[in-house]
Amino acid sequence: MSSRLSCQEYCRKCALGRHHFHGQCSGWSCIGRNPGHLSRLIRDALSRRLGERSPEQKLHRFSRWSAKMGPSQSRQVRLSLEKGEFDRRQRPALYEVVNALVNLTAEVQRTLNLRPEPCQIYLIIAVAVVQRYARGESSGIHDGSDPLPEALTSSISRRRIAEISGIPRETVARHVRYLIERGLVAETGTGKLVTPPGLLRSIGPTGLPERLVGEVASVAHRLIKLGVLRLEV
Repeated sequence: MSSRLSCQEYCRKCALGRHHFHGQCSGWSCIGRNPGHLSRLIRDALSRRLGERSPEQKLHRFSRWSAKMGPSQSRQVRLSLEKGEFDRRQRPALYEVVNALVNLTAEVQRTLNLRPEPCQIYLIIAVAVVQRYARGESSGIHDGSDPLPEALTSSISRRRIAEISGIPRETVARHVRYLIERGLVAETGTGKLVTPPGLLRSIGPTGLPERLVGEVASVAHRLIKLGVLRLEV
């Protein structure tokens, strides 16, 4: 019996990763002369070798890869905008983004029982409090839900909230009084506003943090499927 494999045998064995396309049989010449003989398995194997993966395959591969990697290695992965594909598919892409934005806002309002304007003000304050920590070099020590040390927190004034939101200062002051009464916001000795320590721990039992991050992950997945976002590893 000849030691050279037939096209069909070669395709099957290479798809199983036994020869790794090292030219150990007549497969290469068969691929070049008779492309119609390529089985689905060999096409899949070639796609894996040449990196011709669909967005879904890339996302699945990344999920498996990131689960094995440490945080420092995972941070080397990024999503980037595919400008040409975005121009071609603006409507579905923007639908996904705006729909996610509506869902995220509704989740916060519903969980904290806040109307739109007080909710917007509350979120501005919450983000301002962790801004110093978020912009610094994170060691990972304070990345959980435990309260941040005071040295890593910031505060914000009513005037600044009005500038950011476009809400009149009088209206901001009224909503802030309500948030303070609810115990969602506290005032420092200098008149600046903060959220009480332990915010993440207090809202953890509601499941809100997981739902917010899950919604962001879902919209990223859908944009990758649309081809609007590219996953770079």
